[in-house]
Amino acid sequence: MHIWSHYQKGATGQHFEVIEVLLIVLIRPLLAVQERVRQSYLRIKKQDHRQKKKKKNTEPSNYIQLIKRPSTQIDILQRKYTRSLDCINIIGSMVSQSIEFLDALRNFWIIPLFLMFKRMVQLRLEVERFLEAQINSYNIENWKEVCNSRDYLLFLSKIKSDNRIVRDEMKLLLENSLPKTKCLDKVKRERVLYFLNDNLEANIKQVCLSYMRDQLLILVRQRKGINKRPIEWLKLQLCVQASIFVAQQPVLVCESGEFSYDFYTRCQKSDDQVLISQYIEKLNI
Repeated sequence: MHIWSHYQKGATGQHFEVIEVLLIVLIRPLLAVQERVRQSYLRIKKQDHRQKKKKKNTEPSNYIQLIKRPSTQIDILQRKYTRSLDCINIIGSMVSQSIEFLDALRNFWIIPLFLMFKRMVQLRLEVERFLEAQINSYNIENWKEVCNSRDYLLFLSKIKSDNRIVRDEMKLLLENSLPKTKCLDKVKRERVLYFLNDNLEANIKQVCLSYMRDQLLILVRQRKGINKRPIEWLKLQLCVQASIFVAQQPVLVCESGEFSYDFYTRCQKSDDQVLISQYIEKLNI
């Protein structure tokens, strides 16, 4: 009993020493692993913090910014599309002035002027289709947000409404043009009637350019029409030349080094014949 008791005491002391050694051997690697895990976690946390900070700088921090960002982009979009439409509308202005200057409601000239107006409507509808198809023609940022915005839909709705108005005006011109075909011979009448309709899918680009460049421009240069001041004929000539230029350009790229809508508008408001003549020479149609 005594021996056994003594042995138990000795054994117990040794046992604790063994356990202590085992714990040191086993726990030390575990602590090292734990430290590595902790360091990895801290590294991940740091990276996550940096990413969140970066995201915070690129994303709207509040509802006001969320609204403001697409609004800024829609302003850019509207400005660019409106400028293209302004350039295209020069053709309509040319038709309106030419009807007056050439007294076109009383003669054959109403027919080619109708075709030119029809071409303007076609170009406006191209712009509408770009918007409706949500084509990002100007590489505007956050395009999906812009297209889903209320302002985008309102702008598209306005373009459609305006295009309905110009189509109605085109039909009025058509009604005035059809009776004038009666005075034409059979061959000319058949040729004209092929284009003289409200079919906006017909390819009339070249026939319109031919009328504008080879007939109307010459007539305006010679000032063969009603009695108007020389500067008014000069402004109409500029309008015709600008229309010829715009009619040949892609609908969303109407301006270039040769033609500036702002400078064109300045000339139309000016009474400086030298300024207008110089710009006419620059267009060089």
